[in-house]
Amino acid sequence: MTNVLAMFAGGGSLAALVAGAAVAKGVRVEVVVFEGQPRPDGLPEGVRVVEFNIAAVGKIVAHMKKAGVRRVVMAGHLVKPKLLGLRPDAKGLALLARVGGFGDDALLRAVSGVLGDEGFEVVPVTALLPELKAKAGVWGKVRPTAADEADIALGMEVLRAGGGGDRGQGGVVLEGGEVGGSVAWALIFFNISSFSLISTS
Repeated sequence: MTNVLAMFAGGGSLAALVAGAAVAKGVRVEVVVFEGQPRPDGLPEGVRVVEFNIAAVGKIVAHMKKAGVRRVVMAGHLVKPKLLGLRPDAKGLALLARVGGFGDDALLRAVSGVLGDEGFEVVPVTALLPELKAKAGVWGKVRPTAADEADIALGMEVLRAGGGGDRGQGGVVLEGGEVGGSVAWALIFFNISSFSLISTS
């Protein structure tokens, strides 16, 4: 991994974990935070933090290139910005025009596309924290029955359809019907006294 990594950081503790893992590997981290957005908790000492308007894409790209960044990771949560608070520059306007919808997935795809066009590689959090990736298999004492396996298959089918439409990341399937929301990478199966988390990733 290159020795300079930019991290677009939002609220919560994930950004600190990612930054800490990068620093431990000898990677210099440039943390980018955004005006009016949640800030990461507990970043390690020595990590540089710079703030930009979330729509100032040209300024962000220029900063990263000057810092020698080649890879970008995103960690933490943001809130949907108010339109009046956006101050897009030329590249920011191009990004907004590129967004094909109003969902989070559409925005992330557009951001990743613009960064790729600028020569950056967008890497997942698990590139630095591989232990966060769920392992396939049963995570509890209760193993799925044949009926449960059928629900899992249905859930994965709904997951792929719903994820492609940017309709959410979570839900539950029980006895052949979708119970709520949309279906994610894992399904929870309950019995009277216990449950298991079944990871299909």
